[in-house]
Amino acid sequence: LELIRARVSVVKGCAYTATDIIGKIPWGYSRDLQETKEPAMKGVWVTAECMHMAMKLFSGIVCDRKALKRGMTPEVFATDLALKYVASGLPFRKAYDRVKADLSAGVDPQVVKEALASRTHLGSAGNLNLSEARKKVRDLRNWQKKCCNKVDKAERDVLSSK
Repeated sequence: LELIRARVSVVKGCAYTATDIIGKIPWGYSRDLQETKEPAMKGVWVTAECMHMAMKLFSGIVCDRKALKRGMTPEVFATDLALKYVASGLPFRKAYDRVKADLSAGVDPQVVKEALASRTHLGSAGNLNLSEARKKVRDLRNWQKKCCNKVDKAERDVLSSK
């Protein structure tokens, strides 16, 4: 995942380079455009490479519910508990000290339930928005197939003209 995350910046850099070159062309045809080929091709190549890595990575992911539940230790919800105390009027410092004392006894399952339900921003436990993500993946696959078909056709046309 680290490589994919880092390569997003590489692709953005390629897009910026091509956009910057094109944006400086004063009018009409310019030989400057030949300088956009390298960043464009590199961006496509890096993106395709990342897609292959992601497909291999995500095709093997299996959810281990028991391990996930074991990982939900009281410390994970310490901030939620402190914020709950603060919302009820307790000063933050006192809420923090109270949470330190309370953690040894565990966290009330209701606090866990409320904490997870309160996380509603996009991509959080309460709003994974997986249907939208699936749609984006389908659209991306369709786009990739169209691009590959165009490249294949162009290659056939070039080779058949020899």
